[in-house]
Amino acid sequence: MLESDFLNKNLLALKRHLDAFDIVNKLLKAYKNTNYIVDEAKNGGLTLSVIDSGKTLHYHSKYNPLREAEQIVEKLYKKESHAVILGFGMGYTSELVLKKMPDIGLGPQLFIVEPDPYIFITALKYRDLSELLDDSRVIISLGNNADTIGENWTNNIDWSVVEGIAIIEHQPSKNRFFQFFKKLMEKMKYLANRSRGNLITMMSIGWEFHRNNFINLPEAFGLPGIEKLFDKFINVPTVIVAAGPSLDKNMDNLKKIKGLFPIIAVDTAYRHMLSNGIKPDIVCAADPSYENSLDFVGVEDEKEVILVSELMTHPDIYKIFKGPKIISTFGGGLYPQICKFREPFGQLLCWGSVATMAFDLARKIGANPIIFIGFDLSFCEGRIHTKGSYSEDILYESLHPFTSMENETAEYICERGRFQFLDEDGNILYTDNNMKAYKNWFEDQFQQTKIEIINATEGGIVNKFVTKMTLKEAINKYIDKGVKVNNILSGQLALPVKADYSALYLFLESMKGLINDFIKRITLVKPIYRYLSENISAKQIEEVKGKDSEKLELIMGLHDQICESSSIVQWFVALNTKFVTKHTQEVVKLRNLSGVKVGQWLEVVKQLFYTYESFANYQLPLLENTLLELKKICVRIDNGN
Repeated sequence: MLESDFLNKNLLALKRHLDAFDIVNKLLKAYKNTNYIVDEAKNGGLTLSVIDSGKTLHYHSKYNPLREAEQIVEKLYKKESHAVILGFGMGYTSELVLKKMPDIGLGPQLFIVEPDPYIFITALKYRDLSELLDDSRVIISLGNNADTIGENWTNNIDWSVVEGIAIIEHQPSKNRFFQFFKKLMEKMKYLANRSRGNLITMMSIGWEFHRNNFINLPEAFGLPGIEKLFDKFINVPTVIVAAGPSLDKNMDNLKKIKGLFPIIAVDTAYRHMLSNGIKPDIVCAADPSYENSLDFVGVEDEKEVILVSELMTHPDIYKIFKGPKIISTFGGGLYPQICKFREPFGQLLCWGSVATMAFDLARKIGANPIIFIGFDLSFCEGRIHTKGSYSEDILYESLHPFTSMENETAEYICERGRFQFLDEDGNILYTDNNMKAYKNWFEDQFQQTKIEIINATEGGIVNKFVTKMTLKEAINKYIDKGVKVNNILSGQLALPVKADYSALYLFLESMKGLINDFIKRITLVKPIYRYLSENISAKQIEEVKGKDSEKLELIMGLHDQICESSSIVQWFVALNTKFVTKHTQEVVKLRNLSGVKVGQWLEVVKQLFYTYESFANYQLPLLENTLLELKKICVRIDNGN
């Protein structure tokens, strides 16, 4: 086959990888064979040499490049469910790993990174790689942006089915791009820990997210979306008020910029700010738990502050808060299903702490610089949070005649403050595992953010990729960039909201019908299940014939339909994340085994049917209550109210 034939065939298959395809198309004209030399190895295979800065680098063995790749794979790949290949070369290693890799049928498994796109183009020109490129398990990332590649990797991997990740480095590529690969590995390690943390969170409190989505939906669906504020404060200094112990240092300075710089507060700092006579422009709330709703108790009558929340926020906050509200989304929950029925909410990034949400909001509105105060992320001055937060309320409730607030706080810090950092004066600051993770998250995000980030906390442990100055210094430097904040906010809030309540009602009604239909079908197949369980459990799947085979196919077909019903599965997973993770692993295992008996599959099916019935018993009343509230709103709209 001619070189051009290989290229055309490979490019056709590469279209499945749009980003890589676009990069290759843009660079093809600039490609020079003189720098990328393909020779025939002694065994007849192809080897590659690269001329870089006047030096010749050999990418493969001159004798037997395929055997060399086999030895690498044999050493580094132990049939893990997923693999990352750092350095593509001529593609030998990638092809071998893919052949050995079990196909779990649940999204991408092989992630290939090649920092030099011309290496990849060379391989496309000289080898038929169409089978590799066309495989749905493969993701291709080209270029040397570690942040983009890392995010692409973690966004495409289903962490619930990961059973090991092999990291396979192509040594010549690593030698050539050592710093890039080092940074990429750090990024991937961080993202892996973050994603596992999100999965663990879903396993523990996913039901709260889900319940709150449905309870809040009737009111939240008609609220203005945060997207209305995007890019409305371009190059306007914006202050984020976190709830660290140091916040008191800057309360008086906040009054100087009220109305000139947008002030965005986290919920935990809200009460303390109001008690000091300072009203933030926006308060952010994102936590689904009841405890966080306590930050709004005692300040219910405040009507000038805007609440920015997410559907999963605890419903009591919606009931308590009397001021204007804006809805946002973190991209999950009900939003992907309901977004087609109204104008966009506007998506914000949130990772564990509401301060991450406030930071992304500041970025999205166009703020520059973004100024943090109360951003300690540590137990400063022997305290946990700023005064007046609900965390102090909880500690107060634990008091008895033989202890004090100071003792309870000290005990809390001693139990959790396992990590030590030094402040600028050399003093030791203690922090816990969560705040340490937030520090890493923020510093990673700050590194990727082009605008100036000012840490005006005057303490704490966040020091990388920020400018350190006091809030007073920041105000003096940027005061001339202030704007009429309230005019901009009120103008955007006054805009009409396009939301089709009738379409939303009909959609949820259809979902209710679908859940009921599956329950009816499960009930109908139970006698068939019992018959199969009693009569053919010991048989292997391949041995089942005739009417028994038809009965088994009916049972298995219903199982698969429930699993593949994307709309319902999303709700099912939210309430049963632990079960779904385990069930998925069991299904993958059975599909990859030979000689599986009917009884093994029937046990897996029984578990799904039982869990689905429990899901329906919880989901249907939740859905019916939401439909009832939506119906009332639809009637009011029809009556012109």
